[in-house]
Amino acid sequence: MNNTMTFEQIDNNIDEIINQIAAASADIEALRRLPESTVTLLKETGVFSMAMPKSMGGAELDPISQIKLIEKISRANSAAGWCTMIGSDSGYFAAMLPQELATKTYPNPHVISGAALSQTGKARKVAGGYMVSGRWPFVSGCNNAEWLIAGCKVYDGEDMVLLEGDIPQTLQCFLNMSDLEILDTWHVMGLRGTGSNDVALQQEIFVAEEMTFSFQQPRSFQDGALYQFPMAFMFNFSAVPLGVAQSALDFFLSEANKPTRQVHQAGQFLKGSSIKR
Repeated sequence: MNNTMTFEQIDNNIDEIINQIAAASADIEALRRLPESTVTLLKETGVFSMAMPKSMGGAELDPISQIKLIEKISRANSAAGWCTMIGSDSGYFAAMLPQELATKTYPNPHVISGAALSQTGKARKVAGGYMVSGRWPFVSGCNNAEWLIAGCKVYDGEDMVLLEGDIPQTLQCFLNMSDLEILDTWHVMGLRGTGSNDVALQQEIFVAEEMTFSFQQPRSFQDGALYQFPMAFMFNFSAVPLGVAQSALDFFLSEANKPTRQVHQAGQFLKGSSIKR
C-alpha cells in the first residue's frame, strides 16, 4: 500500500471497490459487523489514512474531502461508511501524542482506532500514570480496531477528582484492544453492521501518563490546521447521513417507474378479462 495518498488516489481506489462493498451488504447485516474482507478492501483504498498526519505517512485531508469519501462509501453501505468515519479518526488521536510515541502507536497510517467518548471508565492516579478499568458502550468497529480511545473519570484513591465548579476531571486513555473484552451487546436494526458493542476491562491495567490526553486541556503535537481544534473529528459525522440519503434517492429514482408499469399491466389484464368494471 502507498502510505502517502492524495484525495484523488483514495477516491479512485474507492470507485474500484464500491460495488464489492455494496455486494457485501447482506453479510454485513448478518454478521452485525464488517467482515475482515470488507475491512481489507477499505484499508487498501487508503481511506483510513485520510486524517493521519503527513509526517506519519497519512493523507492529512481537509474535512470536506473526508466527507466526500465517507459519503461515497455510505452510499454503498451505511455501516461501512460509519466504521470508516470512526476508524479513520486515528489521525486525530495520533496528533495528541508526541511524534515518536505516535509513530510507535501507529506504525502505519492505516491502523484503525475505536473511540469511547463517554466517560464511563475509571482512571486511578498512580506513579507515572493511571490504573484503568471500566466498560464502554457503543464502540463502533471494535472487532477491527487495534486501539480504543477510552473515556475515563479520574480518581485519587477512591475519591473522584473534581475541577472548579465540581466538574469531574476526565481523561482519554489509549488502550490496546487485545487487553479488552468485546461484549456481544449490539442487537439493533439501524446501523446493524457497525458492530458497536460494549467493550470492558474487567481488571485494572496500567496506562502511562504519556498515553493519555484530556479534552478539558487539549493539546496537539502536530502543526497542521487539521489538528488545532480538539473536536475536529466531529466534522465528518455528516457524511454518513448524506450518503444514506443519497442512497435512498437513488433507490427511489430506480423504482419510480415501477408503479406506472404495474398499473399499465393491470389495465391490460382487465381489458382482456370478463371482470365487470
